[in-house]
Amino acid sequence: LLDSARSQHHKLTTNPVQLVEHVLLLVRKILCGRTPMVDTEYHVASYVVNTRPEDGGSVAERINAVPGLEVHVEQQGKLVVTAEARDTRELADFATSLADVEGVITVAPVYHEYEKAPEAISK
Repeated sequence: LLDSARSQHHKLTTNPVQLVEHVLLLVRKILCGRTPMVDTEYHVASYVVNTRPEDGGSVAERINAVPGLEVHVEQQGKLVVTAEARDTRELADFATSLADVEGVITVAPVYHEYEKAPEAISK
């Protein structure tokens, strides 16, 4: 991964901290099934998803099957879900995806933050 990061973004080779940040971002993108090294922003958002109490576990499983979405807590039909995305359009798509999951009653956005990806900062 280090060689990949160096070869794809030569400016990071002189700064070890940026190189490590870049590699971590690359790993996160690979694990989420995204094309590495093309993003300039990194977005994180959280949602509260409501279901019927008896459906919470099965809805959590369906949501966790979507790359980029993760259920952190499920309790009595209330789920805390985070989304990692490349841009606000992808976040909007995730919110729509959440609302379309069988068993979901409501989706409420709670938090959104974004940062420039390490390769965009170094330019």
